Amino acid sequence: MEEDSAPLPLRAATQVASRLVNPGGRPSEKALREAVDGKVVLVTGASHGIGRAAAGKLGAAGATVLLVARSGDRLKELEREITQGGGSAHAYVADLSDPESTNALTAEVLERHDHVDVLVNNAGMSIRRSVEFSYERFHDFERTAWVNYPSPVKL
Repeated sequence: MEEDSAPLPLRAATQVASRLVNPGGRPSEKALREAVDGKVVLVTGASHGIGRAAAGKLGAAGATVLLVARSGDRLKELEREITQGGGSAHAYVADLSDPESTNALTAEVLERHDHVDVLVNNAGMSIRRSVEFSYERFHDFERTAWVNYPSPVKL
């Protein structure tokens, strides 16, 4: 997809990802390639927004990109895009709010790839309701905590 014809949210996500790679200005594709070529890079939250844009750039720069999110269809689509562009990508459906899912992901990734060189922890979660309406929903706090801290540490 041409960057100029991409939907506005994707263009914005691509710009943010570019700034993260090189905060001083336009990223150097050469510098990115030198940094990630041949590396195994796991990207959480890879099915949308910044995670998707970052995964695409990493795949184009020669990284083996491990795509992680809950959205299997979107991950498969991105995996196909990256591989059709000459990159290497593998989709993993996982719910990082669930400790068992995080443990299963970790085991599968290590079994299939032996290691991960870089973790782009893009997945995140917040509770989108007033605390007043959350007293009886402790599981909301547990899921949020798992996505934002134990899962990234485990990965």
